[in-house]
Formats: sequence, structure tokens, C-alpha cells
Amino acid sequence: MALRGSFEHAIFTALIVVWGGTSALVLGAAALVLTLLPFFRRAWLRGLGVFLLATALACLTHVPGYIVGAILNERDIQATQAYCEGLIERIEAWEEVHGEYPSRLELVDANGPEALGIHPPFYGANEKQFWFSVMDPGAVLTTYEWNSSTRVWQEQD
Repeated sequence: MALRGSFEHAIFTALIVVWGGTSALVLGAAALVLTLLPFFRRAWLRGLGVFLLATALACLTHVPGYIVGAILNERDIQATQAYCEGLIERIEAWEEVHGEYPSRLELVDANGPEALGIHPPFYGANEKQFWFSVMDPGAVLTTYEWNSSTRVWQEQD
């Protein structure tokens, strides 16, 4: 799965913005302020200040990229949940015919979630119930779980 909207993407963006952007902003502003003083009026110092401020601006452009990534990640999670909900009737029909829930999703869906290009769900079953678990790459150890007993999605940390 892509890095977009993941926890790693958040850390990467924060590092670029906080370390790179802030450092470039402070140093660039300092260089430009120094060029206001008669002793420091040097073309190279002014050029350095402009370059560092442009670098700070470039670092800040990562923030909208993360926001878009987080939105796409949320959309992928919802698509995975919708995929799982679409399998519920087929899984229950399998159980009625065979007397047990299928051991894997491929028995009720030959294509699988990989064909959709979304986060693959974890599927499990025992003699009494079946369940889905969907990882959220945008958070640390957060999953959304659905089981046939409660029939609702619950966020687990």
C-alpha cells in the first residue's frame, strides 16, 4: 500500500516541516534582517536569505500533501469496510450450505480485496462467528473490527 496518509507519512511530513521548514525560515529571516544593517549588505547574504525562505516555503508544501493523503487513506478504509460488508451475505450463505464459516475469503470472493487496490482486511472465523479486521495505516496499532455477533464496526486501539 502507498505511503499516503499513513503514520509514516505523518512523521515524514512533521520532520520536514519542523526541522527543515523551521530551520530554513529562521536562518532565512535572519540573513535578510542582517542585510538591513550597513555592515552586512552583501549580495550573497541576501541571496542566501531568499534561498532559505524559499526552502522553508517548499517544506511547508508537504502539509497539503499529507492532508490529501489522510483523506485518501480514510476513503480506502471506508472502501475496505464496504467490501467486507458486501461479503457478509455470501459468508452467511456459505455457512448455511456447509455448516461452518469459510476458512478464508477466497472461498466466497475469487478476486479478493487486492483487486480493488485497498487495504486488505483480516478475516477470521470459528464455529460461532466470523469477523473482519481492517488496519488503519494512518494511526499506530488502530484497527476497525466487525464481527457477526455485534454486526457493527468498532475502533480498536
